[in-house]
Amino acid sequence: MQLNDVVIVPIKDNLNVVIGIVAFTENKINEKLEQKILKKFQEQLDKTFFPKKIISISKFPYNQSLKLDKKKLEEMAKRHLKI
Repeated sequence: MQLNDVVIVPIKDNLNVVIGIVAFTENKINEKLEQKILKKFQEQLDKTFFPKKIISISKFPYNQSLKLDKKKLEEMAKRHLKI
């Protein structure tokens, strides 16, 4: 079980306080594999630093400077989590 191309994004509230962490990957994963990955890493990481969700996307978004657009990923995560 291996995920390549994973980006971890903090999710912040209106006061800019981190309320969670989400992982994005370009790998295709189903819910069963996601749960297996989450279970495996819960044993190794503190819950504070562990993603709430692993979201599979077709392609990472980039800004005009060709840098990874983490703001857009955060917006996608909030929509996905209905925050």
